[in-house]
Amino acid sequence: MKVRFLLCSSILAAGLLSLPAAASERVWNQVSSRIDYTCKAGEAIAIEGVGNIATFSGNCGSLRVEGAGNVIRGQGIDHLLVDGSNNQVEAARFIDIDIEGTNNRIAWMDAKAASPKTLRNDGTGNLIQRLKPGK
Repeated sequence: MKVRFLLCSSILAAGLLSLPAAASERVWNQVSSRIDYTCKAGEAIAIEGVGNIATFSGNCGSLRVEGAGNVIRGQGIDHLLVDGSNNQVEAARFIDIDIEGTNNRIAWMDAKAASPKTLRNDGTGNLIQRLKPGK
């Protein structure tokens, strides 16, 4: 074991083997905070916390929600991943929705966007819907 570890360490140090770089993501890990932020086009953002109220303007490339009881509103969110419970996420539109949590409410309001291109709901008790304008 020790020889294998030393060999791998030597290879990494020599730059012969590289580990994948983590995706750049702006993360808020807070409790009961108010967040107002304008996404840069295609920007990856994340909420990791409890009881936050967040409003995102602009077009966010992705939104990852890990936490509970967050209320999030956005203009455009390309890719949504929710792995938490009792969160509410509303946006004008989503391209992809991936839910792994429980009792979350996801809604989009763009009348032209009948449904996201992909929708995966591996959680339980989640409500996913398109709202009529003005609701």
